[in-house]
Amino acid sequence: YLSNSRISSKNYTLKFEKPVGDASLLTVFSSVNNIFYAQPDSNKGATLTQIAAFGKNFQLDNDPTSMNYAGYNFTKKDTDFSYIRLRSDLGNGWNIDNNAYTYAYNNQTTSTTTPTWTGTTPLTTDPRTTAPSGAYLSKGVGSSSVFGIPGIDKQNKYRVYGDIFKATKALENGLVRAGLWYETSDTDRHQYDINLTTGGYNRIETTQNSNFLAGTNRPIDSVLFDQQSKISTTQPFAEFEWKASPDTTVTPGIKYSSITRSTSAPVQATTRGLDVSQQLTYKAVLPFLTVNHQLSPGLAAYAQYAKGMQIPDLKSFYITDPTKNSTAPSTTSNYQVGLVGKTEKWTWDVDLYRIDFKDKYVSNGLLGAAQAFLNAGGATYSGIEAQTAYVLSGGFSVYANGSINHAKLNDLGTQIAGAPEMTAALGGLYSAGPWSSSLIYKRTGATRQVEANATNLPTFAGQSGYDFYKVPAYGNLNLGVAYTLKNVTSFTKSVKLQLNVFNLLNSSSVTAISPAKFTSTQTAPSAYDTFIYQTPRSVQLSLRADF
Repeated sequence: YLSNSRISSKNYTLKFEKPVGDASLLTVFSSVNNIFYAQPDSNKGATLTQIAAFGKNFQLDNDPTSMNYAGYNFTKKDTDFSYIRLRSDLGNGWNIDNNAYTYAYNNQTTSTTTPTWTGTTPLTTDPRTTAPSGAYLSKGVGSSSVFGIPGIDKQNKYRVYGDIFKATKALENGLVRAGLWYETSDTDRHQYDINLTTGGYNRIETTQNSNFLAGTNRPIDSVLFDQQSKISTTQPFAEFEWKASPDTTVTPGIKYSSITRSTSAPVQATTRGLDVSQQLTYKAVLPFLTVNHQLSPGLAAYAQYAKGMQIPDLKSFYITDPTKNSTAPSTTSNYQVGLVGKTEKWTWDVDLYRIDFKDKYVSNGLLGAAQAFLNAGGATYSGIEAQTAYVLSGGFSVYANGSINHAKLNDLGTQIAGAPEMTAALGGLYSAGPWSSSLIYKRTGATRQVEANATNLPTFAGQSGYDFYKVPAYGNLNLGVAYTLKNVTSFTKSVKLQLNVFNLLNSSSVTAISPAKFTSTQTAPSAYDTFIYQTPRSVQLSLRADF
């Protein structure tokens, strides 16, 4: 829907299974994907200024002299995922399961630096012809008349290797499981300033540096960052699935997690320090417990508890001395209780959940060598979820689900940005003979777009920016109809023709807002706030053959 924002993708998948001997099964799986799309890197929608001038669907144009030229704003992504798994029955109640895997992600992005600019304010100079303060051409010529369109070459790629081993022993009163998960990943990231008009390098420093990035002819002062990082995770675990009674199962368990993160950066992000090497290790003991109880043949209750951990974002390394950071990870205590019911025609479940998030990683507010990230504050997530499905006669069935969600900052008691206040769905399904269809309505509740404690949060006509930047609830209705033919040819098992209509009601509600940088003295929204809307009604026809 967004203008000149074409997209193309390809996927190749292979799965192979073969028995090995009399008691083992070998599985090999591999999937490779690639995608190309045209989109600016710094904004995913259109600004108010662009919407006023060009309409809601504005994104890119075909003008090579424009900051919004599609040929200057595109991304190529390649991903793959593969595993080899061996499951074996060793006899005497022993089973083993080993899964070795690898996956990768490669994002190569080219983008202009100011795709929100339309030739009007707030920029006072034309970024296409005037060098911004401190910028130089690749050969050190400070001419402002031939600066060209400024852009970036951005890379984010990683490769992950891992292995999960699990051994299970069947006992008279339950199952004992123990194992080990190990994973290591290597990431290579950079962002270079480039001249999209000339293909040269744009410099970002106020004074020119005569040095070059090691092994290249790229000036150091055209490099925003060039960074390699690594994460290694080791997690042994054990659990006992205890059959406490014919109707009750109790499963206690424990994990020990040790995660080491390191970086080696010719040019570090944010600080732009040269040849920086850093490393920190985070450790935690994580117990968990699940209880299941069969109340009747069609009704069961369960309760779950688990401790969790989250290591800091990589940005915590973008300071002068990361060794001053806390090595205690953020932690969670997770609780859930629920009921599950089932009859011949009806299934339903309902649950209550609560997640206590503690020791949030925050900056100590100091600058220079004294800056550090420490554990403080947190949030509480809680809510209720329910879903049900009922089979009617004649191949018809209905289903519904919904949730009410609270995601509150502990210090302010306000809803966290990005967390919808509710979700819901209502659908009708049909399946009889070769025909199948569905009509499903989904609704996403109101969602805050900024935190209540955001720096310099403005007030608009007496309304806080926290309340102003709030996306109202919106819904989406989708229709699907399919017809399956059996034995169409001698080499196909079935052929399925399917028609999907997305956003059947052609709704165009706002789904997200990205405010431009705001100040506490601001009295009105910025014309450069970015808005994203629902995609208009679209139709997809697909043909699938099973061999």
